[in-house]
Amino acid sequence: MTAPSAKPSPADVDAINYYDQGEWWKSQAGWIRIADMTADHRRHAAAFMKRTAAGREDRLAWAEHAILTDAPDEVVDSFMTEQDRRADDPEAWIVGTALYRALLADLPKADGAIPDELFVRMGLS
Repeated sequence: MTAPSAKPSPADVDAINYYDQGEWWKSQAGWIRIADMTADHRRHAAAFMKRTAAGREDRLAWAEHAILTDAPDEVVDSFMTEQDRRADDPEAWIVGTALYRALLADLPKADGAIPDELFVRMGLS
C-alpha cells in the first residue's frame, strides 16, 4: 500500500473543494497544473472566473445541497449562511478563493491585463 500524496491530484478535486485548492485548473481540454500554465493563460482563467462568478457560485450551492440531504439542521444552517454570503457578492467570493489567488500569484503586471487596484487588493503589489 502506498502512502497518500501530500499534494492534491485531479482525482482529489471535486465540485465542493475545487475553489479551496490552488494547484489545478479545469479547462475545456481537461485538468492542468496552475504551475504549468502560461502567465497569459492564468490571467485569462482568473478573468473568466470573475466574469462567471455568479454561475460558479450557483453550481457550488447545488453541489452542496446534494450532500446536505441528511445533515443536521445546524450544519444546513451554516451552509445556507455561507451560500447567502457568496450569492450576495459572487465576485467578492471568487476573488477570495484559493484557486483565484493561485492563478494570479507571482505574476508580473501585464499591459492593463490586471488593474493595479486588483494587485493591491490581492496583496500582490
